[in-house]
Amino acid sequence: MSTINDLLARVHDLEGQLEALRSQPAPERFKATLLEYDHPERPGREVVIDCSDGAITLHFQGYGTRTMAEGHGEPLMVEFYEGELRVVAWADISQEDPSHTISLEPARECLRVE
Repeated sequence: MSTINDLLARVHDLEGQLEALRSQPAPERFKATLLEYDHPERPGREVVIDCSDGAITLHFQGYGTRTMAEGHGEPLMVEFYEGELRVVAWADISQEDPSHTISLEPARECLRVE
């Protein structure tokens, strides 16, 4: 009988631990490998996706921005800015300011013309 009670107590403890894990926020940093679509056998590019307040930034190994230390630049960002979803890119490491800012507002599904 004590074995069953011990087992039930352990299950109860595990349920509590699982509930505690579920209540924690999701990780804010992810790593992935981006493969070339037409040639997945070729070496890919490592990407770190960082989710923070109001922005998602992407860091690609070997790429950066002018103002960040080597290995820490994030040349691509998706942000929610002044009520607008947009993509910001630093395509020229010699320039401090972004080279491209693209509003995604025209891509909203409610604007689709049938």
